[in-house]
Amino acid sequence: MRELPSILVAFAIVALVSRLGIDFKISKTYPDYIFGYVAVHMIFGFFGYSFFRSIFSRIQSLVALAVTSLVVYYISEIKRGYLGEPLIFNDLTNTENSSVVVKYLGVLDVALIAALIALVAISFVFLFRRRRKQELALRLALLVTVCVVFSAFHDHYRAKLGDGLKWAGFEYRSWAMAQNFMHNGIFVHLLQTSLRNFPPEPTAAQRAEFVQDMTGLDEDRPKQVIFILCESCWYDDKNFKSTFEPLTRAATATFRSVSPVSGGGTPNSTMEWMVGLPVRHPSVSGILYQEYRDFFSENTYTLASLYKSLGHTTLAAHNFHSSMWFRRTVAPLLGFDEFYDVRDLNISDEENYFPRDRHLFDAAKGLLKQLGSDPYFVHLITVHMHGPYEEVDGDLGAHGYQLRAERTVSDTVSFVDWVRKDNPEAVIVVYADHVPPMTPFFEQTGADISNVPVWVFDPDEDRARKFAHAGDKKKQFCINSEFTERYIGVSLPQAAYVKSVCSPTASHTQNENNAMVPGWVFFMALFDRG
Repeated sequence: MRELPSILVAFAIVALVSRLGIDFKISKTYPDYIFGYVAVHMIFGFFGYSFFRSIFSRIQSLVALAVTSLVVYYISEIKRGYLGEPLIFNDLTNTENSSVVVKYLGVLDVALIAALIALVAISFVFLFRRRRKQELALRLALLVTVCVVFSAFHDHYRAKLGDGLKWAGFEYRSWAMAQNFMHNGIFVHLLQTSLRNFPPEPTAAQRAEFVQDMTGLDEDRPKQVIFILCESCWYDDKNFKSTFEPLTRAATATFRSVSPVSGGGTPNSTMEWMVGLPVRHPSVSGILYQEYRDFFSENTYTLASLYKSLGHTTLAAHNFHSSMWFRRTVAPLLGFDEFYDVRDLNISDEENYFPRDRHLFDAAKGLLKQLGSDPYFVHLITVHMHGPYEEVDGDLGAHGYQLRAERTVSDTVSFVDWVRKDNPEAVIVVYADHVPPMTPFFEQTGADISNVPVWVFDPDEDRARKFAHAGDKKKQFCINSEFTERYIGVSLPQAAYVKSVCSPTASHTQNENNAMVPGWVFFMALFDRG
């Protein structure tokens, strides 16, 4: 009972920090939100306090809990400021992306995080050097805390945890991270993002209807196809339009696509283009490359696997490290014969942390020369325009972004010209993954960030224009079937289940439309092991 006042204070700390950044109008929409909020955050406060109390005195434990809570929230706000999305659980556990994350941190940010690490280190020193016996109740509380944390990594208990949060009134909007944070607060949001969604298995009848129909295959389809993911390439009528004009002038046709991500999360854009299914869907969650790398089937239905089945060599290359988003692990599962990263391609660019894209294109030329006239599907993933961008005279990164864009546009145009001269029949699609991480600049200028550009290079001008017209202003997963229909003659099996969602007459909101795609279709397209 002596600990009860401290536990109540711990609850208040966690509950108040969790309220920071929440839109009160949104949170009021829950009729039993107050009860669920109090119950869940009481548990958070109890476990957090129990951990620190097994090491420190009561006051020290409360201070440690407050500092930890505020630092977690502060880091989340840094990410929200740049990318428009809050921290997720895998940002804390996945060290592969840490080198990029550090680029967004200032001196003060690093100092605060270092202080937290020091606090944790000192805590463990005290834990093993204390001579005074801890009260039995506190040691039991620590044991329970540890058991709960470790049990959360077991799929059965993770599912139960998710059910408990739903019962408490916390809806998990896995397809909209920013909105989920605004509804539920940072701590529930982090807990929810640690719970991976998984699509339901199909029935025997559903399996039977999910087949690859090869009737209609175009025997005269383009034999050499190159997709180029243009990292953070974006402009609107008021900003950076002239910067991308050389690419637009050279293109056969251009259009705009609606990306599922903003400022970051590039692999989710790739997934929509390659797979033709929405990543913002109740059956999946997070960055799919990262969350499901151990679950993808070796027989996924993707654009690359379709080309591979038709006898094309399928290659992917990136001028950064393959550990970023586990690309080397995932690429073969999505149908690519080979994946090359910055080391494989012997790319060195001492002037730029994110190498210039001309290095990627120069390496790609060597790969294409080896392939010669063989049919191929090549996916190149650029990186030079990755944020953050250096600010000049308070311009919120505009000048830094433009400098990188000018380089990437020049490098891309040069590569496209080389390919078209060497192989006039090749088809090239350059697509932007998402808008750049420049939220303050967008807010200041009133920029239109609702869509991103696509450039098509095709010797058949009529085909390119029809493709651009069909894909314009559509979500990126919808463009997959528009491309396969015109450039291959057949579509992936999942295309049949997204037609109504991609229809211009669809009357629901974007997320409601996405949810109309049956969950079992995701299982068949990505996870079925037969």
